[in-house]
Amino acid sequence: MMLNSSADSTHRAASSSKPGRSSKRSTKPTKPVTAKPAAARPWKVKLHREVGKDVTHYGLSNPNFTPTLADLIGELERDPKQFPKKKGQLQGTRAAELKYYNVVYRADFTLDEAARLVFIVSLEPHDKAYEKAKRRLTGRRKR
Repeated sequence: MMLNSSADSTHRAASSSKPGRSSKRSTKPTKPVTAKPAAARPWKVKLHREVGKDVTHYGLSNPNFTPTLADLIGELERDPKQFPKKKGQLQGTRAAELKYYNVVYRADFTLDEAARLVFIVSLEPHDKAYEKAKRRLTGRRKR
């Protein structure tokens, strides 16, 4: 009888550990489900048609630009928000400074947050860059 008693307790213990509804879950540790932060995705850089012609003419690695155009585009892909926002008529744009033969140039650009797109509107000496950016942005909005 003692044998049966221990067999019964063993049987009861085994039967109480039968998988039920709650034990269908995996015992493996789970990784938290999180979306990639937006900053992890690089930005895409698109050039206005005229800016594209200038970049082709000068060359991306032209050492007379400081930083080079390739370096500037790389910085824009990484973090375009590091460059200051403009005020006044160019509100909503940003500008990156670079030099060409020690002449101060500006690369004016807009950001499309949803598409993570940087659109370079002008690449010219300082004042001329702002004039072209204004003209190109107002012309683009009218279409």
